[in-house]
Amino acid sequence: MLQVAFVRSPYPHARIVALDVASALAAPGVVACVTGAELAPHARPLRAESRMRDYYATPQPPLAVDRVRFVGEAIVAVVAESRYLAEDAAELVRVDYEELAPVVNAEAAIADGAPLLHEAAGTNVILRRAFSQGEVTRALADARHVVRDRFRFRRHAGVAMEGRGCLAEHDRGSGLLTVWSATQVPGMVRDLLADLIDHPAHLIRVVAPDVGGGFGLKSVVYPEEIALAAIARRLGRPVKWVSDRREDLLTSTQAWDEDVEAELGLDAEAHVVGLRARVLTERAAASAITSSARSTKRATVNCSLASTTSIR
Repeated sequence: MLQVAFVRSPYPHARIVALDVASALAAPGVVACVTGAELAPHARPLRAESRMRDYYATPQPPLAVDRVRFVGEAIVAVVAESRYLAEDAAELVRVDYEELAPVVNAEAAIADGAPLLHEAAGTNVILRRAFSQGEVTRALADARHVVRDRFRFRRHAGVAMEGRGCLAEHDRGSGLLTVWSATQVPGMVRDLLADLIDHPAHLIRVVAPDVGGGFGLKSVVYPEEIALAAIARRLGRPVKWVSDRREDLLTSTQAWDEDVEAELGLDAEAHVVGLRARVLTERAAASAITSSARSTKRATVNCSLASTTSIR
């Protein structure tokens, strides 16, 4: 079995100008240094597709190719006989970056002239949705009491004692690809692997052992799982990666940063007669999502936002 260490971006937004893995490849025990360009023909980017109109599915390659969009994004997978040797060799990889202006929050992302994280989208807003029921403007104008406030829900990370990890093995004789992953969604991992690395689903087995805490961060599919499966198939040897605590905090999905401006109308008996809210949600390297919600009378407002790969 081989061990993997990832070379990760120290910048939130930058172009990869040059990449030199020669010294790392010459290091003791190193079997391969897989770059994003080398992996791209064998593994397509993750995309959170949706049937909603005007939704842009932000792509996330297993390894960055030309640009990095968050601190901790993986650029090179160093494969070696031990994790120690892989870590040592990873320090020998040379990456030249051209720093680009970062987008630090949702308000900055939607401002005129903001740097674009995904130029193909032409905007940092990947989804706008409006929900409306009744005459909310009239309801608020006629309300006995109207209260307004702004609520900010900051990003936060789930911290399980057991970090994320993945082990992939490909049997060239039978074609069976077996992936052991600290995941809460083995079926989703199997289906996406079949799609992204073009491997028959009936020849993929995903094993989810006891993963300890999850807290939502182990309920999505990650680039590392796609990368390891593709590398194992390419090399014909089992490959393993287990995150350290810093990697886990940098790269595991986090709760959204949401900014909610809301006004609530009530009648003389304190019954809700109208609600209007503007919700701006930051999805980090998956850009920003904006939504507005309106409801009148006693209806419950549910703002449902599209799910994308959490980025880190």
